[in-house]
Amino acid sequence: MVPRSDMKVFCSECNNEALIGTLGRCPRCRGILRPFYPVEVMRKLTQIHPGPGIDRYRPLFPVTEAVPYLGEGNTPLIPSRRIGPALGLNHLYFKHEGCNPSGSFKDRGAALAAALALEAGKRGVISASSGNAAAAISAYSAASQLECLILLEPGSPSTKLRQTLATGAEVLSVDGIFSRGPQAVADLILEVSSLLNYYP
Repeated sequence: MVPRSDMKVFCSECNNEALIGTLGRCPRCRGILRPFYPVEVMRKLTQIHPGPGIDRYRPLFPVTEAVPYLGEGNTPLIPSRRIGPALGLNHLYFKHEGCNPSGSFKDRGAALAAALALEAGKRGVISASSGNAAAAISAYSAASQLECLILLEPGSPSTKLRQTLATGAEVLSVDGIFSRGPQAVADLILEVSSLLNYYP
């Protein structure tokens, strides 16, 4: 595992360094937190062997416990038959992320979110979504025995709503949740996550 001192967390707004494990926003300016890895740590990516799931990248993640696995990752690369040749790109491929368990690339992030919630000792996970993220977070929360609360925009695809409910999430319809802007959504999620002891 990469020593925790090798990974740092910085604010994308004020560049303040936050403690690893800080949830939500920058304690100083409320900016978005981002991880930073030194180049020598990133070179370790070349040593990671192919395999199932994203847990094989755990040495670069801010978690020590296994990342839950439902069959995500290793989705096929499909060679381009028209666009690539039309652009003179003979080796253009498309990654078919629809082959992930919930049907989207969001499964990768949802698996890590569940692992982070467990590591932080949280009871559950909360997110706002219009569909794909809700289905993924609900599935990986269920796989990790975590509760899940999804704030969903009314009129979201019914198939994604059914998929989210089928894996046990509680869904609250919040009118105009995304029209208020990302800051308002983030503030709401952080407030509710704090009250419920959920991972945001």
